[in-house]
Amino acid sequence: MENIYVNKFMNNQILGIDKEQYNQKASSHSKANILLWILGGIIFNIFKGNLISLSTILLIIPGIFVASFASILTFFVDIKKNQIIPNTNNILVLFLFTIWYVIDLAFPIILSISYVLLIEYLF
Repeated sequence: MENIYVNKFMNNQILGIDKEQYNQKASSHSKANILLWILGGIIFNIFKGNLISLSTILLIIPGIFVASFASILTFFVDIKKNQIIPNTNNILVLFLFTIWYVIDLAFPIILSISYVLLIEYLF
């Protein structure tokens, strides 16, 4: 029993995947959320007619750090999704992860729009 516990940490694994693969997935997930954050906020500002504004500047400069930090919430479910989907044939599980995929895409966009509205409300 003790030998299994030691081997689990000696293999350099995080959440059941290799440390290098974990870092690569975390980086790509964060970059995708930052891209969706910026695009969602800028398109919302264009739609409102105030592209050149304080909210656009704050969306980019400190906003990318907010988006990166917020992507941590959805990243752990994404890791589990990548571990569960190849090993299941359950339609309900696949359907729930499809819904999660849509939520994962919409989350940074909705968060950036909320951030823009908050900045405009405060300033």
